[in-house]
Amino acid sequence: MIAIFYAIEGEIGEPWEGFLLKEEIRGTKRQEQGTVLKRGIYNSQEIILVQTGMWEQVSGLGNVYAGQVAEFVLSKFPVTTLIIVATCGGLNKNFKAGNLVMCNPISSEGKQSIFPDFKLCSIAGNMLNERGLRFYMGESLTIPYFARFEEKKEIKKRCPEAIVVEMENYFIASVAISKDVPFLSLRVVIDAFEENSNEREIEECFKKAGNILRDEFLLPFLQEIKKQDL
Repeated sequence: MIAIFYAIEGEIGEPWEGFLLKEEIRGTKRQEQGTVLKRGIYNSQEIILVQTGMWEQVSGLGNVYAGQVAEFVLSKFPVTTLIIVATCGGLNKNFKAGNLVMCNPISSEGKQSIFPDFKLCSIAGNMLNERGLRFYMGESLTIPYFARFEEKKEIKKRCPEAIVVEMENYFIASVAISKDVPFLSLRVVIDAFEENSNEREIEECFKKAGNILRDEFLLPFLQEIKKQDL
């Protein structure tokens, strides 16, 4: 089974044509609001779409609930491959909205970095290259909040190797490592490292990001790992 993690509705361009829904699980408690699990079949592959939600923002840590959802999913279902596909904020001045970033390594301040599965990253990188799609590879930093420009400048001073920021990677990846499940994270920049970026621009970029992640990466990648019997 392939588990596909993302944070909120729209990040992977749902609905999917050809996805046969078998079961849907929705969170019912307050801290679970926004969490939706959709188990089904796509292209003869057993898939579970995991929308973690963004509800339990623990001060100084971030969206730790993403890790709790990952623990539940990997304990309940026979997941063999985990893919994180979502949006992020850029820390590289050359990044523009819509740029694809393969997160390697995955970091959180004060903690040991985590590295995704080498084989999955190689397959994804080769596939993107064959499709003529430019992507970047570098460190993603999991932080507790949506960072604005001034906050990003401070983050970049403390963590100069990081090229993007997000709120879930480290928590999900930690669980994947503990369960010995190969994983990969690919994100699309919606908030460039610019002083004058605004909410309207970010919202418009988010609307486009889901289709980019779904059509340009995720669906072709699922076909590729099926061919390689992963």
